[in-house]
Amino acid sequence: MPDQIESGIELKINAKITDDSGSISNFPLMRISNDDGRIWKDITMSPSQTDIYQAIVPSNFITYGDLNWRIVAQDLSGNKAIKSGIIKVVDTTPPIIDHEVITKAELGTPLKITADVKDNSSVKEVILYYAIPDGITKSVIMSKSGNAYVTYIDGVEITIKGLNYYIGATDIAENIAFVPSINNSPKFAFVTVEDATPPFISHNPIKVTLAHTQLKIDAIINDNSGYVEATLFYKNNLDQNYRTIKMSKISGIFTADIPPLEVIAGTLNYHIVAKDAPDTSGKSRMSQSPPENDYIVQVVSALQENLAKIEIMPTSSMGNPLKIKVGESFKFSVIGRSKLNEIMPADVVWLVTDGIGHINQDGLFIPYGRIIGDGKGKITAVAINAKSDDKPIISESYIQVIPNDPAIITLNPSSVVISAGNQHIFFANVTDIYSNKIDAEIKWRLDSKDNIGMIYSTKGTQSIVQFN
Repeated sequence: MPDQIESGIELKINAKITDDSGSISNFPLMRISNDDGRIWKDITMSPSQTDIYQAIVPSNFITYGDLNWRIVAQDLSGNKAIKSGIIKVVDTTPPIIDHEVITKAELGTPLKITADVKDNSSVKEVILYYAIPDGITKSVIMSKSGNAYVTYIDGVEITIKGLNYYIGATDIAENIAFVPSINNSPKFAFVTVEDATPPFISHNPIKVTLAHTQLKIDAIINDNSGYVEATLFYKNNLDQNYRTIKMSKISGIFTADIPPLEVIAGTLNYHIVAKDAPDTSGKSRMSQSPPENDYIVQVVSALQENLAKIEIMPTSSMGNPLKIKVGESFKFSVIGRSKLNEIMPADVVWLVTDGIGHINQDGLFIPYGRIIGDGKGKITAVAINAKSDDKPIISESYIQVIPNDPAIITLNPSSVVISAGNQHIFFANVTDIYSNKIDAEIKWRLDSKDNIGMIYSTKGTQSIVQFN
Protein backbone atom coordinates (compact mmCIF):
# COMPACT_ATOMS: atom_id res chain seq x y z
CA MET A 1 0.00 0.00 0.00
CA PRO A 2 1.26 3.53 -0.74
CA ASP A 3 1.83 5.84 2.21
CA GLN A 4 0.47 8.85 0.33
CA ILE A 5 -1.73 9.42 -2.72
CA GLU A 6 -3.31 12.38 -4.52
CA SER A 7 -6.95 13.17 -3.85
CA GLY A 8 -9.49 12.26 -6.51
CA ILE A 9 -7.35 9.66 -8.30
CA GLU A 10 -8.52 6.06 -8.72
CA LEU A 11 -6.50 3.61 -6.60
CA LYS A 12 -5.71 0.06 -7.77
CA ILE A 13 -4.80 -2.39 -4.96
CA ASN A 14 -3.26 -5.87 -5.34
CA ALA A 15 -2.92 -8.20 -2.35
CA LYS A 16 -1.41 -11.68 -2.04
CA ILE A 17 -3.71 -13.81 0.13
CA THR A 18 -2.86 -17.45 0.98
CA ASP A 19 -4.10 -20.09 3.45
CA ASP A 20 -2.55 -23.35 4.72
CA SER A 21 -5.65 -25.21 3.57
CA GLY A 22 -5.15 -23.75 0.14
CA SER A 23 -8.70 -22.40 -0.05
CA ILE A 24 -10.20 -18.95 0.60
CA SER A 25 -13.90 -18.70 1.43
CA ASN A 26 -15.70 -16.43 -1.05
CA PHE A 27 -13.80 -13.29 -2.08
CA PRO A 28 -11.84 -11.04 0.28
CA LEU A 29 -13.20 -7.57 1.08
CA MET A 30 -11.43 -4.27 0.73
CA ARG A 31 -12.93 -1.86 3.29
CA ILE A 32 -12.46 1.92 3.01
CA SER A 33 -13.29 4.67 5.54
CA ASN A 34 -12.84 8.43 5.25
CA ASP A 35 -14.00 9.23 8.81
CA ASP A 36 -11.71 7.24 11.14
CA GLY A 37 -13.73 4.04 10.83
CA ARG A 38 -17.21 5.32 11.67
CA ILE A 39 -18.57 4.39 8.23
CA TRP A 40 -16.99 1.76 5.96
CA LYS A 41 -17.41 1.24 2.24
CA ASP A 42 -16.92 -2.37 1.08
CA ILE A 43 -15.36 -3.39 -2.23
CA THR A 44 -15.22 -7.07 -3.20
CA MET A 45 -11.76 -8.11 -4.34
CA SER A 46 -11.48 -10.34 -7.39
CA PRO A 47 -8.72 -12.81 -8.28
CA SER A 48 -6.31 -11.59 -10.93
CA GLN A 49 -3.52 -14.23 -10.66
CA THR A 50 -2.78 -17.19 -8.42
CA ASP A 51 -3.17 -16.01 -4.80
CA ILE A 52 -3.38 -12.39 -6.03
CA TYR A 53 -6.59 -10.45 -5.44
CA GLN A 54 -7.36 -7.01 -6.79
CA ALA A 55 -9.65 -4.12 -5.84
CA ILE A 56 -10.17 -0.79 -7.57
CA VAL A 57 -11.10 2.08 -5.25
CA PRO A 58 -13.13 4.73 -7.19
CA SER A 59 -11.71 8.25 -7.33
CA ASN A 60 -14.66 9.69 -5.39
CA PHE A 61 -13.64 7.50 -2.38
CA ILE A 62 -10.18 9.07 -2.36
CA THR A 63 -10.88 12.30 -0.51
CA TYR A 64 -8.56 14.73 1.23
CA GLY A 65 -7.40 13.55 4.69
CA ASP A 66 -6.68 10.11 6.18
CA LEU A 67 -7.95 7.06 4.31
CA ASN A 68 -8.39 4.04 6.63
CA TRP A 69 -8.30 0.67 4.89
CA ARG A 70 -8.79 -2.97 5.80
CA ILE A 71 -8.47 -6.19 3.84
CA VAL A 72 -10.61 -8.97 5.32
CA ALA A 73 -10.18 -12.62 4.22
CA GLN A 74 -11.68 -15.86 5.57
CA ASP A 75 -10.85 -19.53 4.95
CA LEU A 76 -13.29 -22.43 4.68
CA SER A 77 -13.04 -23.10 8.42
CA GLY A 78 -14.21 -19.60 9.27
CA ASN A 79 -10.83 -18.28 10.32
CA LYS A 80 -10.45 -14.58 9.53
CA ALA A 81 -7.41 -12.51 8.75
CA ILE A 82 -7.42 -8.71 8.74
CA LYS A 83 -4.74 -6.38 7.54
CA SER A 84 -5.23 -2.64 7.96
CA GLY A 85 -3.50 0.67 7.62
CA ILE A 86 -3.83 4.37 6.86
CA ILE A 87 -3.03 6.14 3.62
CA LYS A 88 -2.52 9.89 3.71
CA VAL A 89 -4.56 11.52 0.95
CA VAL A 90 -3.04 14.83 -0.08
CA ASP A 91 -4.21 17.55 -2.43
CA THR A 92 -1.45 19.29 -4.33
CA THR A 93 -3.58 20.22 -7.34
CA PRO A 94 -5.16 23.70 -7.45
CA PRO A 95 -8.78 24.16 -8.57
CA ILE A 96 -9.66 24.41 -12.25
CA ILE A 97 -11.47 27.65 -13.17
CA ASP A 98 -13.49 27.69 -16.38
CA HIS A 99 -14.28 31.31 -17.18
CA GLU A 100 -14.58 33.27 -20.41
CA VAL A 101 -12.79 36.53 -19.77
CA ILE A 102 -15.05 39.56 -20.22
CA THR A 103 -13.67 42.32 -22.42
CA LYS A 104 -16.66 44.68 -22.80
CA ALA A 105 -19.41 45.94 -20.50
CA GLU A 106 -22.29 48.40 -20.76
CA LEU A 107 -21.98 51.67 -18.88
CA GLY A 108 -23.95 51.81 -15.62
CA THR A 109 -25.32 48.28 -16.04
CA PRO A 110 -24.63 45.60 -13.37
CA LEU A 111 -21.93 43.25 -14.64
CA LYS A 112 -22.52 39.53 -14.07
CA ILE A 113 -19.40 37.43 -13.45
CA THR A 114 -19.74 33.63 -13.64
CA ALA A 115 -17.22 30.81 -13.43
CA ASP A 116 -17.36 27.01 -13.30
CA VAL A 117 -14.88 25.83 -10.67
CA LYS A 118 -13.88 22.19 -10.06
CA ASP A 119 -11.35 20.57 -7.74
CA ASN A 120 -10.11 17.04 -7.10
CA SER A 121 -11.04 17.43 -3.43
CA SER A 122 -13.43 20.27 -2.63
CA VAL A 123 -13.66 23.97 -3.46
CA LYS A 124 -13.38 26.12 -0.34
CA GLU A 125 -14.25 29.52 -1.81
CA VAL A 126 -14.21 31.55 -5.02
CA ILE A 127 -13.47 35.27 -4.85
CA LEU A 128 -13.78 38.03 -7.43
CA TYR A 129 -11.15 40.75 -7.20
CA TYR A 130 -11.81 43.96 -9.14
CA ALA A 131 -10.68 47.54 -9.32
CA ILE A 132 -11.55 50.71 -11.18
CA PRO A 133 -8.40 52.18 -12.76
CA ASP A 134 -6.54 54.33 -10.21
CA GLY A 135 -8.79 52.86 -7.50
CA ILE A 136 -8.38 50.33 -4.71
CA THR A 137 -8.88 46.62 -5.32
CA LYS A 138 -12.12 45.22 -3.91
CA SER A 139 -13.09 41.61 -3.33
CA VAL A 140 -16.39 39.78 -3.08
CA ILE A 141 -17.09 36.11 -2.37
CA MET A 142 -18.91 34.51 -5.29
CA SER A 143 -22.07 32.51 -4.56
CA LYS A 144 -22.59 28.98 -5.82
CA SER A 145 -25.52 28.65 -8.21
CA GLY A 146 -25.92 25.14 -9.60
CA ASN A 147 -22.53 24.19 -11.05
CA ALA A 148 -21.37 27.79 -11.32
CA TYR A 149 -20.13 30.53 -9.01
CA VAL A 150 -21.79 33.90 -9.61
CA THR A 151 -21.56 37.51 -8.46
CA TYR A 152 -22.38 40.98 -9.76
CA ILE A 153 -20.48 44.25 -9.85
CA ASP A 154 -22.86 47.12 -9.13
CA GLY A 155 -23.73 49.32 -12.10
CA VAL A 156 -22.49 52.46 -10.32
CA GLU A 157 -18.97 51.02 -10.49
CA ILE A 158 -19.18 50.32 -14.22
CA THR A 159 -17.87 53.69 -15.37
CA ILE A 160 -16.42 54.95 -18.61
CA LYS A 161 -12.92 54.49 -17.11
CA GLY A 162 -13.23 50.73 -17.47
CA LEU A 163 -12.60 47.95 -15.00
CA ASN A 164 -9.88 45.45 -13.99
CA TYR A 165 -10.69 42.05 -12.50
CA TYR A 166 -9.55 38.49 -11.87
CA ILE A 167 -10.99 35.42 -10.12
CA GLY A 168 -9.28 33.39 -7.41
CA ALA A 169 -10.38 29.92 -6.26
CA THR A 170 -9.09 28.05 -3.18
CA ASP A 171 -9.63 24.40 -2.25
CA ILE A 172 -9.72 22.84 1.24
CA ALA A 173 -5.97 22.13 1.04
CA GLU A 174 -5.37 25.87 0.45
CA ASN A 175 -4.26 25.35 -3.14
CA ILE A 176 -5.18 28.46 -5.12
CA ALA A 177 -5.73 29.17 -8.81
CA PHE A 178 -6.36 32.40 -10.69
CA VAL A 179 -8.02 33.42 -13.96
CA PRO A 180 -6.53 35.23 -15.77
CA SER A 181 -3.06 34.28 -14.55
CA ILE A 182 0.58 34.28 -15.52
CA ASN A 183 3.09 31.92 -13.89
CA ASN A 184 0.41 30.87 -11.36
CA SER A 185 -0.04 34.49 -10.24
CA PRO A 186 -3.12 36.64 -10.84
CA LYS A 187 -3.23 38.94 -13.84
CA PHE A 188 -5.89 41.62 -14.14
CA ALA A 189 -8.17 41.47 -17.17
CA PHE A 190 -9.24 44.89 -18.43
CA VAL A 191 -12.90 45.44 -19.29
CA THR A 192 -13.67 48.25 -21.71
CA VAL A 193 -16.87 50.03 -20.71
CA GLU A 194 -19.02 51.31 -23.55
CA ASP A 195 -22.21 53.33 -23.70
CA ALA A 196 -24.38 51.90 -26.47
CA THR A 197 -27.73 52.64 -24.84
CA PRO A 198 -29.58 55.90 -25.59
CA PRO A 199 -31.69 57.61 -22.92
CA PHE A 200 -35.10 56.09 -22.18
CA ILE A 201 -38.02 58.54 -22.32
CA SER A 202 -41.29 57.84 -20.50
CA HIS A 203 -43.95 60.39 -21.45
CA ASN A 204 -47.73 60.53 -21.28
CA PRO A 205 -48.80 62.50 -24.39
CA ILE A 206 -51.04 65.55 -24.05
CA LYS A 207 -54.17 65.14 -26.17
CA VAL A 208 -56.18 68.33 -25.51
CA THR A 209 -55.43 71.71 -23.94
CA LEU A 210 -57.03 75.14 -23.68
CA ALA A 211 -55.88 77.99 -25.88
CA HIS A 212 -53.84 80.84 -24.39
CA THR A 213 -52.91 78.87 -21.29
CA GLN A 214 -49.44 77.68 -20.34
CA LEU A 215 -48.87 74.10 -21.53
CA LYS A 216 -46.61 71.99 -19.31
CA ILE A 217 -44.80 69.07 -20.95
CA ASP A 218 -43.03 66.65 -18.62
CA ALA A 219 -41.28 63.31 -18.94
CA ILE A 220 -39.23 60.86 -16.91
CA ILE A 221 -35.92 60.35 -18.71
CA ASN A 222 -33.22 57.94 -17.55
CA ASP A 223 -29.81 56.99 -18.91
CA ASN A 224 -27.18 54.51 -17.78
CA SER A 225 -24.59 57.32 -17.72
CA GLY A 226 -26.66 59.23 -15.17
CA TYR A 227 -26.50 62.33 -17.38
CA VAL A 228 -29.27 63.56 -19.69
CA GLU A 229 -29.92 66.71 -21.69
CA ALA A 230 -33.51 67.04 -22.90
CA THR A 231 -35.02 69.49 -25.37
CA LEU A 232 -38.67 70.10 -26.25
CA PHE A 233 -39.41 70.84 -29.93
CA TYR A 234 -42.84 72.30 -30.73
CA LYS A 235 -44.76 74.38 -33.26
CA ASN A 236 -48.30 75.70 -33.60
CA ASN A 237 -50.42 76.27 -36.72
CA LEU A 238 -48.64 79.55 -37.50
CA ASP A 239 -45.08 78.26 -37.12
CA GLN A 240 -43.05 77.07 -40.09
CA ASN A 241 -40.16 75.81 -37.97
CA TYR A 242 -39.93 74.20 -34.55
CA ARG A 243 -39.36 76.31 -31.46
CA THR A 244 -37.19 74.76 -28.74
CA ILE A 245 -37.07 74.83 -24.94
CA LYS A 246 -34.37 73.18 -22.86
CA MET A 247 -36.17 70.99 -20.33
CA SER A 248 -35.33 71.41 -16.64
CA LYS A 249 -34.99 68.51 -14.22
CA ILE A 250 -37.09 69.02 -11.09
CA SER A 251 -37.46 66.21 -8.52
CA GLY A 252 -36.36 63.64 -11.10
CA ILE A 253 -38.80 64.84 -13.80
CA PHE A 254 -37.85 66.81 -16.90
CA THR A 255 -40.28 69.62 -17.61
CA ALA A 256 -40.81 72.52 -20.03
CA ASP A 257 -43.54 75.15 -20.20
CA ILE A 258 -44.85 76.39 -23.55
CA PRO A 259 -45.84 80.08 -23.12
CA PRO A 260 -49.59 80.90 -23.29
CA LEU A 261 -49.19 83.20 -26.32
CA GLU A 262 -47.86 80.28 -28.37
CA VAL A 263 -50.72 77.95 -27.45
CA ILE A 264 -53.26 79.05 -30.05
CA ALA A 265 -56.49 77.37 -31.15
CA GLY A 266 -55.93 74.60 -33.65
CA THR A 267 -53.24 71.98 -33.27
CA LEU A 268 -49.83 72.01 -31.63
CA ASN A 269 -47.13 69.52 -32.63
CA TYR A 270 -44.31 68.53 -30.29
CA HIS A 271 -41.65 65.92 -29.60
CA ILE A 272 -38.90 65.41 -27.00
CA VAL A 273 -35.24 64.75 -27.80
CA ALA A 274 -32.82 63.48 -25.13
CA LYS A 275 -29.09 62.83 -25.34
CA ASP A 276 -26.64 61.35 -22.85
CA ALA A 277 -23.08 62.25 -21.87
CA PRO A 278 -20.51 62.19 -24.69
CA ASP A 279 -18.09 59.26 -24.73
CA THR A 280 -14.33 59.46 -25.17
CA SER A 281 -14.81 60.14 -28.88
CA GLY A 282 -17.21 62.99 -28.10
CA LYS A 283 -20.26 61.12 -29.40
CA SER A 284 -23.59 61.14 -27.54
CA ARG A 285 -26.51 58.77 -27.97
CA MET A 286 -29.91 60.30 -28.69
CA SER A 287 -33.53 59.21 -28.46
CA GLN A 288 -36.82 60.83 -29.40
CA SER A 289 -40.38 60.53 -28.13
CA PRO A 290 -42.31 59.66 -30.19
CA PRO A 291 -39.63 57.79 -32.20
CA GLU A 292 -41.04 59.28 -35.41
CA ASN A 293 -43.13 62.36 -36.23
CA ASP A 294 -44.88 64.32 -33.46
CA TYR A 295 -47.44 64.19 -30.71
CA ILE A 296 -50.43 66.32 -31.72
CA VAL A 297 -52.37 68.39 -29.20
CA GLN A 298 -55.86 69.66 -29.97
CA VAL A 299 -55.94 73.26 -28.72
CA VAL A 300 -59.47 74.52 -28.03
CA SER A 301 -60.75 77.90 -26.91
CA ALA A 302 -61.14 78.22 -23.17
CA LEU A 303 -64.93 78.16 -23.44
CA GLN A 304 -65.09 77.50 -27.18
CA GLU A 305 -67.26 80.62 -27.21
CA ASN A 306 -66.97 80.83 -31.00
CA LEU A 307 -68.15 77.25 -31.48
CA ALA A 308 -71.67 77.16 -32.92
CA LYS A 309 -72.00 73.55 -34.03
CA ILE A 310 -70.08 70.35 -34.65
CA GLU A 311 -70.31 67.80 -37.45
CA ILE A 312 -69.39 64.13 -37.34
CA MET A 313 -67.56 62.90 -40.40
CA PRO A 314 -68.78 60.98 -42.29
CA THR A 315 -72.37 62.12 -42.01
CA SER A 316 -75.31 59.71 -42.23
CA SER A 317 -79.04 59.70 -41.57
CA MET A 318 -81.50 57.43 -39.82
CA GLY A 319 -82.92 56.38 -43.19
CA ASN A 320 -79.51 55.77 -44.70
CA PRO A 321 -77.21 54.64 -41.88
CA LEU A 322 -73.50 54.00 -42.33
CA LYS A 323 -73.04 50.22 -42.57
CA ILE A 324 -70.11 48.71 -40.64
CA LYS A 325 -69.30 45.01 -40.76
CA VAL A 326 -68.77 42.96 -37.62
CA GLY A 327 -65.05 42.34 -37.09
CA GLU A 328 -64.04 45.63 -38.71
CA SER A 329 -63.44 49.05 -37.16
CA PHE A 330 -64.25 52.56 -38.31
CA LYS A 331 -62.67 55.90 -37.38
CA PHE A 332 -65.02 58.85 -36.95
CA SER A 333 -63.82 62.44 -36.79
CA VAL A 334 -65.46 65.73 -35.90
CA ILE A 335 -65.11 69.29 -37.12
CA GLY A 336 -66.36 72.43 -35.45
CA ARG A 337 -67.93 75.46 -37.09
CA SER A 338 -68.03 78.99 -35.77
CA LYS A 339 -71.01 81.30 -35.85
CA LEU A 340 -69.65 82.49 -39.20
CA ASN A 341 -69.59 78.84 -40.38
CA GLU A 342 -65.79 78.80 -40.38
CA ILE A 343 -64.12 75.47 -39.63
CA MET A 344 -62.47 75.35 -36.20
CA PRO A 345 -61.22 72.60 -33.88
CA ALA A 346 -63.61 71.06 -31.37
CA ASP A 347 -62.99 68.91 -28.33
CA VAL A 348 -65.70 66.28 -27.87
CA VAL A 349 -66.76 63.25 -25.88
CA TRP A 350 -67.79 60.25 -27.99
CA LEU A 351 -70.84 58.10 -27.14
CA VAL A 352 -72.48 55.10 -28.81
CA THR A 353 -75.82 53.32 -28.49
CA ASP A 354 -75.63 50.50 -25.93
CA GLY A 355 -75.26 46.98 -27.24
CA ILE A 356 -73.83 47.56 -30.71
CA GLY A 357 -70.17 48.27 -30.02
CA HIS A 358 -67.54 50.43 -28.34
CA ILE A 359 -66.10 53.83 -29.29
CA ASN A 360 -62.99 55.29 -27.69
CA GLN A 361 -62.27 58.96 -27.19
CA ASP A 362 -60.27 59.09 -30.42
CA GLY A 363 -63.46 58.28 -32.33
CA LEU A 364 -62.53 54.67 -33.17
CA PHE A 365 -65.66 52.48 -33.26
CA ILE A 366 -65.41 48.68 -32.93
CA PRO A 367 -68.65 46.65 -33.29
CA TYR A 368 -69.44 43.81 -30.91
CA GLY A 369 -69.24 40.34 -32.44
CA ARG A 370 -72.88 39.36 -32.02
CA ILE A 371 -75.52 41.60 -33.61
CA ILE A 372 -78.56 42.42 -31.46
CA GLY A 373 -81.80 43.08 -33.33
CA ASP A 374 -81.28 44.95 -36.59
CA GLY A 375 -77.88 46.26 -35.44
CA LYS A 376 -78.94 49.89 -35.79
CA GLY A 377 -77.72 52.65 -33.49
CA LYS A 378 -76.00 55.99 -33.51
CA ILE A 379 -72.70 57.65 -32.71
CA THR A 380 -72.95 60.89 -30.71
CA ALA A 381 -70.32 63.59 -30.21
CA VAL A 382 -70.82 66.12 -27.39
CA ALA A 383 -68.68 69.29 -27.38
CA ILE A 384 -66.75 69.99 -24.17
CA ASN A 385 -66.90 73.45 -22.58
CA ALA A 386 -69.30 74.70 -25.22
CA LYS A 387 -72.99 75.55 -25.30
CA SER A 388 -75.41 77.06 -27.77
CA ASP A 389 -78.42 78.82 -26.24
CA ASP A 390 -77.51 77.07 -22.97
CA LYS A 391 -77.89 73.68 -24.64
CA PRO A 392 -75.12 71.14 -25.27
CA ILE A 393 -73.65 71.18 -28.76
CA ILE A 394 -74.01 67.69 -30.18
CA SER A 395 -73.83 65.85 -33.49
CA GLU A 396 -75.14 62.41 -34.40
CA SER A 397 -74.28 59.87 -37.06
CA TYR A 398 -76.47 56.82 -37.63
CA ILE A 399 -74.91 53.41 -38.15
CA GLN A 400 -75.96 49.83 -38.71
CA VAL A 401 -73.79 46.89 -37.75
CA ILE A 402 -74.13 44.20 -40.39
CA PRO A 403 -72.82 40.62 -40.62
CA ASN A 404 -69.44 39.92 -42.09
CA ASP A 405 -68.97 37.76 -45.18
CA PRO A 406 -70.68 34.33 -45.32
CA ALA A 407 -68.54 31.75 -43.58
CA ILE A 408 -70.73 28.83 -42.45
CA ILE A 409 -73.72 27.03 -44.03
CA THR A 410 -75.72 24.56 -41.93
CA LEU A 411 -78.40 22.26 -43.36
CA ASN A 412 -81.51 21.22 -41.43
CA PRO A 413 -81.94 18.35 -41.19
CA SER A 414 -78.32 17.36 -41.66
CA SER A 415 -79.33 13.72 -42.30
CA VAL A 416 -82.65 12.01 -42.87
CA VAL A 417 -84.14 8.61 -43.81
CA ILE A 418 -86.85 8.95 -46.50
CA SER A 419 -89.05 6.33 -48.13
CA ALA A 420 -88.76 6.10 -51.90
CA GLY A 421 -91.26 8.24 -53.77
CA ASN A 422 -91.62 10.85 -51.01
CA GLN A 423 -90.59 14.49 -50.81
CA HIS A 424 -88.72 16.30 -48.03
CA ILE A 425 -88.10 19.97 -47.27
CA PHE A 426 -84.56 21.08 -46.37
CA PHE A 427 -83.66 24.44 -44.83
CA ALA A 428 -80.29 26.22 -45.07
CA ASN A 429 -78.87 28.68 -42.54
CA VAL A 430 -75.98 30.98 -43.54
CA THR A 431 -73.88 32.79 -40.87
CA ASP A 432 -70.64 34.71 -40.59
CA ILE A 433 -67.79 33.62 -38.31
CA TYR A 434 -69.53 35.41 -35.41
CA SER A 435 -72.72 33.30 -35.87
CA ASN A 436 -74.72 36.25 -37.24
CA LYS A 437 -77.41 35.14 -39.68
CA ILE A 438 -77.00 36.32 -43.28
CA ASP A 439 -79.70 36.65 -45.93
CA ALA A 440 -77.65 35.22 -48.76
CA GLU A 441 -78.51 33.84 -52.16
CA ILE A 442 -78.36 30.05 -52.02
CA LYS A 443 -77.86 27.72 -54.96
CA TRP A 444 -79.12 24.20 -54.33
CA ARG A 445 -77.70 21.02 -55.85
CA LEU A 446 -78.27 17.32 -55.19
CA ASP A 447 -75.19 15.15 -55.63
CA SER A 448 -75.86 11.42 -55.87
CA LYS A 449 -74.02 8.58 -57.57
CA ASP A 450 -77.10 6.35 -57.33
CA ASN A 451 -79.61 8.86 -58.74
CA ILE A 452 -81.68 8.84 -55.53
CA GLY A 453 -83.75 11.88 -56.49
CA MET A 454 -83.84 15.45 -57.75
CA ILE A 455 -84.40 19.05 -56.64
CA TYR A 456 -88.14 19.52 -57.02
CA SER A 457 -88.27 23.24 -56.18
CA THR A 458 -86.29 25.93 -54.34
CA LYS A 459 -87.31 29.14 -52.64
CA GLY A 460 -84.78 31.25 -50.76
CA THR A 461 -83.40 29.22 -47.87
CA GLN A 462 -85.54 26.13 -48.48
CA SER A 463 -85.52 23.35 -51.03
CA ILE A 464 -87.93 20.47 -51.72
CA VAL A 465 -86.27 17.22 -52.80
CA GLN A 466 -88.19 14.48 -54.63
CA PHE A 467 -86.78 11.02 -53.85
CA ASN A 468 -87.08 8.20 -56.40
